[in-house]
Amino acid sequence: MEPKGIEDLPLEYQQLFAELKAEKDALEGSAADYVVEPTKEDVDEEHEQLDSVLDEEDESDYDEDDENTYDMNYVSREMRSMFD
Repeated sequence: MEPKGIEDLPLEYQQLFAELKAEKDALEGSAADYVVEPTKEDVDEEHEQLDSVLDEEDESDYDEDDENTYDMNYVSREMRSMFD
């Protein structure tokens, strides 16, 4: 005996199947729309990854010509007035 398809069922069963399938699809689709709260393990793992990136940076990446690294206390009054 070969299994029957949905289209072989009576019309009311076909409609019931369609309603159940639509409800299931809607639930699965809406679940994908929500942001999943991170677990403590997720946060710890992200923290470790960021720490490893910071550890990889060394002094050779330091740009001494970068204006953000100058101590403004050692800049002349004239130059300091340009930044105020």
